[in-house]
Amino acid sequence: MAEMTTTDVVCYAQKLQNLLLAHDRAAKQVNFLDDQLLRLDRQLFYSTLDDTHSLVLHLLTRKSIIQGVRRMFDQYLSTKKRQVQELSALILTSLGGDVDLGTPVIARRSVETDELARMSTTNYCVLWRGV
Repeated sequence: MAEMTTTDVVCYAQKLQNLLLAHDRAAKQVNFLDDQLLRLDRQLFYSTLDDTHSLVLHLLTRKSIIQGVRRMFDQYLSTKKRQVQELSALILTSLGGDVDLGTPVIARRSVETDELARMSTTNYCVLWRGV
């Protein structure tokens, strides 16, 4: 493999720094979204006890949107992590080092049921029957 010049090393270092900054910002955003989801869960619990259906529907809508945004950030985080690993491997092979990145992270996909979808489907069925 060709030797890396100083400008190549600086270029790779800048790319790696940008990737790590993007990853850190996204991780902070995920933590913020997790806090928002916890707060919404508490509000949902209390509004369910108060039997305020319109507020429950509003909170479930907000929760559904935040969960979708969080899933998007999870995908973004995994993409940035993969890019950091690829760039690290490229730098290590260019410098003649061993590339041992460990086991690849397998994306886990879980089936999640949105609470808003469950409630909306139930309400739609009840209203359709005219009950």
